[in-house]
Amino acid sequence: MEKFVGESADKHERHLKEIESAKSRLADMNGAVFGEKAAREKHHATMEQRLEQIEKLLGESIDTHSKSVRQLELKHGDLRGLMDALHGHVKNDKESRNADHSLMNDKLSLLEVYMNDSASKHDKHLKEIDAAHSKIRELQNLCAADKAHIQGTIPQLKSASSTWKSKSAKLQIPMTTQ
Repeated sequence: MEKFVGESADKHERHLKEIESAKSRLADMNGAVFGEKAAREKHHATMEQRLEQIEKLLGESIDTHSKSVRQLELKHGDLRGLMDALHGHVKNDKESRNADHSLMNDKLSLLEVYMNDSASKHDKHLKEIDAAHSKIRELQNLCAADKAHIQGTIPQLKSASSTWKSKSAKLQIPMTTQ
């Protein structure tokens, strides 16, 4: 009988040590899960900051583009007004046109200056837009890479969660969620 009690006590002690060991491993796994959660939340915050920066850049690009378009429309309206003035002048009688021929040459030269200025400003603006688009593509590529990384870690987290659940079920430890 003493032998049976001794064996039972030994078994009981072994089981208690296994339970303590399992609790320790469970606490370690729980700490790892929370560490990963904190890292994910930090990564999520940097993603939000990146997205805010992209939205800011897009907003600034749109504002710049809108201002440039308005300026071009104003210049176009000015040029249209000058063209209309020239057209009305040309409709006058032949003698008036001959007398004002030098004036028309001056106005055409002025129009050429306006058109050249407008074209060079337009080219500069297009280069700025191309640069902004290039930056946006870079940011989109960064976001795609971050998204792929996040999606790559999801199966690992699910696997760790599944392992933890199965081990806790075997040990009959009640699961708590936080």
